[in-house]
Amino acid sequence: TTAGNFFCVDCGPGKYNTILGASSESNCIDCGAGKYSSSSGASSQSSCSDCAAGKFSSSVGATKESSCDDCAAGTFSNVTGATNSSTCSVCSEGTFSNMKGATGIDSCSQIVTAASKGNSMFVIIAILGSAVTLVLLSYFQTSRLSKKALKSALASIVPV
Repeated sequence: TTAGNFFCVDCGPGKYNTILGASSESNCIDCGAGKYSSSSGASSQSSCSDCAAGKFSSSVGATKESSCDDCAAGTFSNVTGATNSSTCSVCSEGTFSNMKGATGIDSCSQIVTAASKGNSMFVIIAILGSAVTLVLLSYFQTSRLSKKALKSALASIVPV
């Protein structure tokens, strides 16, 4: 400060202060784990944003959304503001997710199941994506499409 000029200093990003007339930077409170704030001068905890679903952070006083880590591939979480990876649930047996930061069980896709009977082949593909479950039941005549061509086509639709 210069003589006669006084000013208030904002709490930095990742912090907030609820005290009117605070006299020290030590009155600035860190955003908790699972939260972040890029704003300066925040006056309430509500200025700290939750890490999005599919993410978590154990960091206190985080200043960027990028401080939130993704749940690993093969896991998902619909929890916001998660503070550690224990909120990331594992895809169940027979399913997979190659996507980091998945937000729901619908991100885990089922593996293709195929059965043949005589010269006909029935194929069930269950692809679980974002908010919609799509179950596709198709009937293929093996006389028109060889099993090798069918497997190739399926591999391009559903990664296994």
